[in-house]
Amino acid sequence: MTFAFIQRLVDRIVTVSEDDLSAVIAGLVATEHLVAEGAGAAGAAALVGNRADVRGRHVAVIVSGGNIDRARLASLLSKRSFASIRRVTMDAYARPPTSARCRLPPP
Repeated sequence: MTFAFIQRLVDRIVTVSEDDLSAVIAGLVATEHLVAEGAGAAGAAALVGNRADVRGRHVAVIVSGGNIDRARLASLLSKRSFASIRRVTMDAYARPPTSARCRLPPP
């Protein structure tokens, strides 16, 4: 069932290197004060490592999960030079559907 779901909905699968994953995890801690586990940072690592061609496209990446061993995280942070971390700035806009807009009565 899962394989059929993937065949139907997934256009492409890319792999990321351990180095790209480590860089993203360390970068998120250093710049965003956000701890993410490897699987939760894989999408961002694909973008940082230029594994997915997203030029000219609107892209959303979910970064999740903080289930990373403290010793592993400390090791990643001690080995990284934060001067080389690329920072990506994005703006996010969400507009509710027209049917969801309503007026609330005054308190």
